[in-house]
Amino acid sequence: RCPRCNAEQPPDAAFCGQCGQPLSTKPAR
Repeated sequence: RCPRCNAEQPPDAAFCGQCGQPLSTKPAR
């Protein structure tokens, strides 16, 4: 889910389809 608007996102989404918030799906090193 999007941390900003809480919209459900696909597991491979890089950005929220609702508000455009970048989603942290990539592992942070």
